[in-house]
Order: sequence, then C-alpha cells, then structure tokens
Amino acid sequence: MPRWNTVQHHSANYQKQKLATEFSVPIWSQGYIILQSRWSVMYFDLSKFALFHWYKEQIYGTLISGEIVRFNVVESYLLELYFESDSCSNLRSKLISLGLTANETEKFIAKFLNNNENFLSLQDCAYSLPMITGEKGKSYPLEFHVSLTNKCFLKCKHCYKGDILKPKELDFNKLVDFLNHFIGKVPLITLSGGEPTLYRHFNELIDELSKNFLISFSTSGFKIAPKKGNALIELGRNVQVSLYYDNPLEHDSFTQVKGSFKSTTNFIRSCIARGHQVSVTTLFQNDTKKLYDTIAYCAQLGVSNVAVGEITNIGRASNQHFYAKDFTRVVNNAKRDFENIIPIYFEEQGENLQLSCLGCIAGTLLWSIFEDGDIYGCGIGKIDYMKIGTINELPIEQISDNSSFLERMQIATGTSNGSNRVQCPFKK
Repeated sequence: MPRWNTVQHHSANYQKQKLATEFSVPIWSQGYIILQSRWSVMYFDLSKFALFHWYKEQIYGTLISGEIVRFNVVESYLLELYFESDSCSNLRSKLISLGLTANETEKFIAKFLNNNENFLSLQDCAYSLPMITGEKGKSYPLEFHVSLTNKCFLKCKHCYKGDILKPKELDFNKLVDFLNHFIGKVPLITLSGGEPTLYRHFNELIDELSKNFLISFSTSGFKIAPKKGNALIELGRNVQVSLYYDNPLEHDSFTQVKGSFKSTTNFIRSCIARGHQVSVTTLFQNDTKKLYDTIAYCAQLGVSNVAVGEITNIGRASNQHFYAKDFTRVVNNAKRDFENIIPIYFEEQGENLQLSCLGCIAGTLLWSIFEDGDIYGCGIGKIDYMKIGTINELPIEQISDNSSFLERMQIATGTSNGSNRVQCPFKK
C-alpha cells in the first residue's frame, strides 16, 4: 500500500499571517496540559489513526475503530505543519519562524493535544505517519460505497432495494477505470449490494482494487462460495456482516430465508477463527431488550464491534410500518452499558459531522455508486438533486469537483440562503 502525502506548501508570508490570525481565535478549551521540559524532542502518537484525509480546508482522521474525527481549520493547519516537520522539535522551530514566541508555541501545541486527548498524545520515539489522502482545497470523498449488484440470497423485510425485478451489476472495466482515477485521493472503498459476492467479477475486482485502496465488505455471510469467502477473509481488513437477532427463529423470519441465521453465524465464526476482525451491523426495531440480546450475542461470538442502524421506510420497509422511537437515546445507552464489553457505534458514522445540508456526509465524505453506474450522494435511494454523475461520464474531472452538486443540493433543499439543515428525505 503506497503512502500518499498531499500536504501543500505556502509562502512564508502567507503562513505567518495565517498563523497570527488563527492563533488569536479563542477556539481552544480553557485548560491545557503543561508539557515536560523535554517535550521538544518528542513526537505525536498517531497510532490510533488509520489515515488522515483532506477535505477542502480541513483534515478528517479515520480512527482504527472506524470513527471519523474532524479537526477544525486551526487544528488542521497545525497537523499540516507537523506532517512537514515530523517531530515536535521541528514543529516548534517552524512555529517560531512563523512569528510565535517559544512560550506561545508550547501553549499552542499543548492546547491542541489537550483538545484531542482521546486520540492524540506525546511519545518519545518516532512514529511513521499514517496514510494522508485527499487534497487540500479539493472535495474528494473519504469513501466510495459501491453496490456491485442488486442480486441477493435474502429478502430482508427492511431492504431499501425493494423486490428485485431485474438483476443488475456494474460493468467491471468501467468501474475499475473510474476508481483508478482516484488513487491517492480516495482511500476507502466499501463493496456491498445486494450481496457483493454474487458479483461475477468479485475475485478479480478484489485483486485489482486491493493494490491501491483499503477495502471493506458489507455481506450477509449467507451461502458464500468457498473461493469468494476466502477472498473476503484473506484480504484481512474489515468484514461487515448483517445479523438482526440473536436466534434463528426471529432472524430467519426477518430475512425471509430459512437457515440464514445458521449460515451467517458460521461465517462469522470462520472469519474470527482465522484471526480476522468482524463487525456486525444490526437494527434497532423499537425493542431495547432484543437489541441488547443481539449485542450480547455478538460479544459472545467474538465480534469486534456492533453498528446499529435505523430502518428507512422505503423499499420493502415502506409497507412494514417500522418505527424506531428514541433511536439516538437507545443507541447511546447501549454504548454506555456495553462500554467494557464491546464497542457500539451508529451505523451512519457521519451524522455527527453534518457536512451536507441533510445533516450527514452524503455527497461530501461519502459517494455511493449504484449497480447501474450512477453516482449519488446517498446509497439508500435515488433523488434527482443528489445525483453526482455516472462512472461512464467523461472527463472524470467534472465529477471530481463536486462543488456544483453541493450547490444544486442546497438550492433543491432550500438551504442555499444560509439555512442550516433539512430532514433527510429517507427518514420522513
């Protein structure tokens, strides 16, 4: 896996003016840690981060756990200087050369560390920088969510794909050509469907993409052919498996396929037995006890973490009248109650970032490619104002700069006049 670094250098005068302005902005917390006298020979401990990604003027850090941390403009600038310096000593010298006193420099770095104490600390040995992707000032997404096919073994009651009348799958060559344009810019790809392992070129695609991207999979774990199952497992990154209940009766009823619980849990056990991480995606269906039972069962299986999703009433769910009352409160309580047992996350990690006018990361850090090649801001469904383009569109540079898409989405939702957010159209 190559290491990409897109940090850009500015003129000394620009840096000095920028730092003098931003350092005076009162964004820091009131207290800050006092550095040891030997702090300048130390390094940032970045071991909790898998990568850093530039989106416009800010850096977004993806933790090993999968959570996304947003650094504000000032913090992003300091990280940019550190990436260039590669040690606190060199960072200190650079800050002083830009107009700060030694005392101001120490306070500046100390406050940065204090604000991010859950993710960053100091250490006395050099630590290789994580991958750095994106491009400062540009709007490259952090992740592509790719629906390889709409074909699936299961008929889950909540599936937003609905009943499949005509099987579809992505053109292999067009997909690879499109994704290759983003090497070094977009680091993450999640392959899903339908069931991604039903894609005819699945193994070939894994071989091609794993050279330049970090690949995750979203699978049912049901009836996976041994060869494709090995490709999933041996790639060694995160496998996301859907498991809706802790027992076969309710799980099979929800997927509407008998034996799905046994097949899925056997696949989970197989992955874990071979030393690989498995994340489980489940749903809150307005029954806290059943959610807790499912989480406890996942912990018993040895699952790494559980992501809890909220059902959107489209597709097959449109006639099911699903409603998850107090979803956010229940999931937050589960995170607290299982804190020392198994990590719990919201399935939609980006809601806390609220980058788009829909209050999530649709069309910003996340782009979704449908099985017909269309690219939308969200993978749940197609709404005209959320369309970014297609993988067939040339030149691809027109898609790379998605500023026109974001403007179009703001106009369509009535947020172009400075309004904050509108309700997600899939959650009304």
